[in-house]
Amino acid sequence: MSETDEIKEWQTQSAKHKVAFVLMMDGVSFRYDEENGITFTAPVEKPGLIDPGKQSALDPRE
Repeated sequence: MSETDEIKEWQTQSAKHKVAFVLMMDGVSFRYDEENGITFTAPVEKPGLIDPGKQSALDPRE
């Protein structure tokens, strides 16, 4: 990650167990509460920088 990457706060209420697992495996800090679900910060991915052949653990095609 470079110093120019935009960091955004993300929240999710869906697939919480899967999201939590991936975040823990990647060493990403997150918090949870009933109202907001899982909240974490991460860089915003830029179009064209994602490897289309790499399947994410959060890929909805599973």
